Amino acid sequence: MSGAPIVSLRNLKVKNKGFVVDIKSEDSDVKPFVDAVRNHADRERDALGFLPAPVYDDAAARGNLLVALVTTNREYGGHVLFGGTFPHARIFQLFVVEHFRNKGVAQELITHLTKMLEEYGYLSVSATVAEDLPANGFWEKIGFAIVRRRPGGAARNRLLNVRIRQLNTPTLFDAQLPAAADLGLIEQLGAQPAVYAIDLNVFWDIIKGRPRSEYAADVIGAAFNKLIQIVVAEEFINELQRSSKATPTDPALEFAMQFPTLPEPEPIVLQQLLDELGRLIFPNRLSRGNLSLQDRSDLVHLATAIHHSATGFVTSDDTLLKVQDPLYKRYGIFVLHVKNFAALVKSSQMRMPAISVQLSSDTLRVWDRVSGHSQAIRAFLDSFSTPTMLREDFLAREVVSSGRKRAIVTSGSDIVCLASWDAAAGLQNRADVRLVANEEHPAAEAALECIIGAVCSDASHVAPVLLRLYLPSGHVMAEKVAFVYGFRTVGGPRVDDVILQKVCVGRPIYAANWPKMRAVLQVVSGVSFPESLPTFVAHDQLISLRTADGVSRDVKLTDLERLLAPTLIVLPGRPANIVPIRRGYADQLLGASRQLSLLPGREAMLFSERVYFSAPRNFNLFKVGVPLLFYESGRDGGRASVTACARIVHTKVLRKSDIPRVMLRHGVLEIDDFDQLTATDLVSAATFGNVMVLDQSVSLNRLRELRCVDASNLVCPRQISDQQLIDVLVEGFARA
Repeated sequence: MSGAPIVSLRNLKVKNKGFVVDIKSEDSDVKPFVDAVRNHADRERDALGFLPAPVYDDAAARGNLLVALVTTNREYGGHVLFGGTFPHARIFQLFVVEHFRNKGVAQELITHLTKMLEEYGYLSVSATVAEDLPANGFWEKIGFAIVRRRPGGAARNRLLNVRIRQLNTPTLFDAQLPAAADLGLIEQLGAQPAVYAIDLNVFWDIIKGRPRSEYAADVIGAAFNKLIQIVVAEEFINELQRSSKATPTDPALEFAMQFPTLPEPEPIVLQQLLDELGRLIFPNRLSRGNLSLQDRSDLVHLATAIHHSATGFVTSDDTLLKVQDPLYKRYGIFVLHVKNFAALVKSSQMRMPAISVQLSSDTLRVWDRVSGHSQAIRAFLDSFSTPTMLREDFLAREVVSSGRKRAIVTSGSDIVCLASWDAAAGLQNRADVRLVANEEHPAAEAALECIIGAVCSDASHVAPVLLRLYLPSGHVMAEKVAFVYGFRTVGGPRVDDVILQKVCVGRPIYAANWPKMRAVLQVVSGVSFPESLPTFVAHDQLISLRTADGVSRDVKLTDLERLLAPTLIVLPGRPANIVPIRRGYADQLLGASRQLSLLPGREAMLFSERVYFSAPRNFNLFKVGVPLLFYESGRDGGRASVTACARIVHTKVLRKSDIPRVMLRHGVLEIDDFDQLTATDLVSAATFGNVMVLDQSVSLNRLRELRCVDASNLVCPRQISDQQLIDVLVEGFARA
């Protein structure tokens, strides 16, 4: 029973089935019954296990022993012994005297305990129950789900069920969305992977070693490594055959034949597409009737890709690239320069930055290489009876799993969780995410918040993406954390696993990029949005949409941002704040530093929602829903630039002495820091979410040019207009 003592609530009397159950929790009330507790526990050691005699006295003194007294004779009826490390409690013993069983005494003990734990901020409570005991039915009934099975001691050769129940504790990261706030995604969406057709000039770039050959090699190499799916039109092969050398084999043709081929459309359909594309791409030549054979061949390549709903057409033809926007608007196909597409491919393969954070007792680390831990990972997966699909994903050698990214989160020498996802998620419009966690571990909550947020950001870095998250059965905490990030359950109940999904945008949305983003979102999710962004009225205003199954729905702006997170939707007229933060605090709160620190950071950067403390005079600026730009000051070697953006979730003014422990964990200030922050006894606490680090910071000089700040240095929060916010975001997110 490690960790700080749990201070219990006042004693509780409950009338139950004709008698009174009096739950005692104070040391003075419990102490007279410690001998009875010990004696009954020793007689039931097969079910309860053996504990040394002093443990019971210590538990009573620490408030970790509840005793149930039954009837007016104050007869001992049972007890619950508990402990754990904040914020995760553990039940070590639950016992009811035989003649009081099946009368609700056990349930009253657990009800009292859970209320007490919730009042003091605990997130979960667990119990370990031998699989052969009838008590498993009781634990299942009161909401303790099995999260893992592990072997017991060698003497009895038992299998133990580890059960966890999440508590209804108000925390900063609790989701505040109504159950109906979702996008109506359906499971079939994203079943077809993205397909990219390449033009013949890309092929010749690599075959003939042209100046663009490096980019073409990156693209074709990614296809052979199964990161992306590359196809060619039937006309591609026909054109090569027309120019093929008169020899038994042509190496170039043999190489090209390895790509999947899209058949040519029916003649009537093809001609209609050729006429439409000709008017768009070669209007003058078409009107004069002098399209060349090469012009027609180029149009056939593109028409075939459009007919088969290819995601993109990769080329270096300037004529096609000049009309890429009209082509996307009309046909929904991206026309991409081979150089830009190669950059996207490389970007999708970037390693996730390593994270090292100091928790209360250990250092939590996130690594993106797991091959060196194969034996430890195998043992970890064995302990959770992990489904075969997930086992193979994590145990595959690097060469076999090159199309997947994998990450491991450790605390000291313990593995806390494993995650994997598709490396080319943004290029495929979708990604399967698999996760296994030890939810008993004290660092589980922080680890899950960190890894789920990191996957959402990494997978959507290149383009918006539909994520499908697979969890083994019993991962209650992981499901709760995923809900906070905007995931929603897919389909009906499943026996072996849980599947959730969400759309991640990964960049801000504003009027200029809305037509493209709207079209991309419809492809990714099947959801139809308005043709133009509505004017800002309020942060909780309703946005109309049509779900994939054709149902009209209104969703609050702030809810929509959570469901599409990470993103920020800048409606015309939506104001924002720019807030200063010193370098040391920015590194710890936002994780925006480009330099790898040798020392572990603060755990605040792990969470989806974090806290910015400031003077109480700033309270009126920090309204729920207001977007934020974080300006890292130039003091102490800071960058004097905007480095990140976010959105306020809720805000309040508190007395310094009343700041709850959970809020301090989500911020980067200690109690002693608040006196330097403000001379009064009050402090403003703004909780913010949807954090996105800018691709490139926006300097103070540039902010002055944009009139976001005046000639003086930025030392206090100030309001900026929607256009100023957009100007900064456009420069900060080159990929938007």
